[in-house]
Amino acid sequence: MTGATWGHPVGPTVAKRAMRCERRKSSSAALNTQQILDSTIHMEDTAASTGTTIGGYTITRIEPLARLEGRYLELEHRGTGARHIHIECPDDNNAFAVFFSTPPVDSTGAAHILEHVVLAGSRKYPVRDPFFSMTRRSLATFMNALTGADWTMYLYSTRNAKDYKNLLDVYLDATFFPRLDEDSFKQEGIRFEFENPDDPQSGLRYKGVVFNEMKGALATASSAVDRAIGKTLFQGLPYAYVSGGDPEDIPDLTWESLKAFHARHYHPSNARFYTYGNQALDRTLEAIETNALAKFERISVADGRIQNVARATRPMRAVEAYPASGSEDNTKKAQALTAWVTVQSADSFQSLAMKVLAEVLLSNAGSPLRKALIDSGLGSALADGSGLQDD
Repeated sequence: MTGATWGHPVGPTVAKRAMRCERRKSSSAALNTQQILDSTIHMEDTAASTGTTIGGYTITRIEPLARLEGRYLELEHRGTGARHIHIECPDDNNAFAVFFSTPPVDSTGAAHILEHVVLAGSRKYPVRDPFFSMTRRSLATFMNALTGADWTMYLYSTRNAKDYKNLLDVYLDATFFPRLDEDSFKQEGIRFEFENPDDPQSGLRYKGVVFNEMKGALATASSAVDRAIGKTLFQGLPYAYVSGGDPEDIPDLTWESLKAFHARHYHPSNARFYTYGNQALDRTLEAIETNALAKFERISVADGRIQNVARATRPMRAVEAYPASGSEDNTKKAQALTAWVTVQSADSFQSLAMKVLAEVLLSNAGSPLRKALIDSGLGSALADGSGLQDD
């Protein structure tokens, strides 16, 4: 399970757990219109405006979305401060996501390993792996969990009303009330094993799902580029670390520190919820409040805003090694890049301008900068990571 969030090694290194479930086709030809309607979630007409309350929530913003034939709503839970965004539209492929701000302070991969461990059983669902159990039973059109450079997200979508309700219950219980047992930490994170399982006299080696995953993910030139750029250009920020975990640092993570990380970050006051589709919003909010938010009180959380990068006043140089292949000629495997910090990612106009500029300069063989670099003879191809990295 790799990728950018593991799988796309660009910009600050990030990690994801990829699990996609395709919507199942019904084998029954006897479904009639009423059966289909009964299994589909419908949007209810509600008169809403800023300041309107829905259960324990208050609407703080509402905007029309003409192109989607719907509305954009922002809400805040009065008890915990949890924020919620809802896109109301006629689409019956209803979606849910919960985000937590999880900026790393080192490269032990706490956020990534926690993403795995919370899906390994919870208070209401103490089975070994309820997430993957649901993939065999659910009608979901999508299920996933992602660890980014400074956030973690759990999401799904489905066209079936009962399935939506079931998945919501599983996701809420997994994220807010996971078992976090030590065996799951060792399985998903890091543990010792004998090199020969049948010989207790053999040497010990590290193993673990995330540990092994990251060994592969970071054993490429592109990941070495990412690490070097992150450590050099983003010193003091979360992007200087490998949020997915560096195999050299993962062994420093303990079970106790993982539980502390969950207690610190997986709280409604640090959560952002997102829903989309034609489901009745009040029912979803009630389920979220009943099954999760009502069991917490508001706490003070650290300001989630990331400081602006301190721009260097002089050029900096970094060298990052990556594993060589014993079966290939490695004499021409080195890469060289020059990188700059550009515009703030929150500035949509400047970001768009930079994307257009990168396309003009590098997108194809005839682009001026790309052609000049190749024609110079300095190398045989563009280095990994060339272009604009905006994530």
